[in-house]
Amino acid sequence: MNMRKRQFYICHWPHICILVVVLPVICGFGSPLSRLTEQGNTAFNQKRYDEALENYKNAQVESPEAPELHFNIGNVLFRHKKYDKSIEEFQKLPGSTNNALMEAEAYYNIGVAQYRIAEQHESLGKISEALKSLEDCMESNRIAMRKNPDDPDPKFNFEQAKRKWKELYAKYKDQQEQQEQQQEQAEQEQQAESEEQKQEQAQQEQQEQESQQQEQAQEDEQQEDQQAAQEQGDQQEQETGEMTKADAMRLLNSLAEEDQQQYRKLFNQRFRGPLDMENDW
Repeated sequence: MNMRKRQFYICHWPHICILVVVLPVICGFGSPLSRLTEQGNTAFNQKRYDEALENYKNAQVESPEAPELHFNIGNVLFRHKKYDKSIEEFQKLPGSTNNALMEAEAYYNIGVAQYRIAEQHESLGKISEALKSLEDCMESNRIAMRKNPDDPDPKFNFEQAKRKWKELYAKYKDQQEQQEQQQEQAEQEQQAESEEQKQEQAQQEQQEQESQQQEQAQEDEQQEDQQAAQEQGDQQEQETGEMTKADAMRLLNSLAEEDQQQYRKLFNQRFRGPLDMENDW
């Protein structure tokens, strides 16, 4: 969208154009201030913006507080797309002059720079920042309208910024809804993942419990086998009066391999020496 923008002040004697303002103090015929300002304006018209800026800066040596120079420097910075710095220059006019029309021009151009900043934010996807810049743009044009009610251009730019704000706000709302849906979906996926992890953990705990129960059952079975073997040995000893080494070997052979070592030690102690199959059979 195109915004209407004002150009610059040209310092002559005894007035300033585009706005007619009498400046009997800072402008004199052929003065360095007048000459440097005209040279800057000529360079600006020929789009030699760096040269124009240099002339305006040199003119400020003659009159550091001249609001017209701040205005013209702001225009050069605007051409360089340094919108924030151009706004800083335009903002130096209000309060430095009692001319309401000049201040209206400054606020008008501030609004244009704020609109361009909004466009930059939009291009980067920063919709909320763009909305804020458009709100600032509308406020600057409101001030310009109050200071110069006869100028139709601030109202034009105000309405254009307002239409752009409505357009971006609708886009902003769509983005917000989309982000909320994405966040809700992410939370649901996270919750589902958490439930899956809980189920896996429960299954793992159940498997560990079953494994422990199986190991305990095996230990109980081994103890039962050992107890049965002990009872069998005691029974044979009671029946014969004394267990022979051959009886002990037969008993060992009837036991599971993992139980044989324990009973072999027991029988070795009983018979006061290792079992010898060849001697006992």
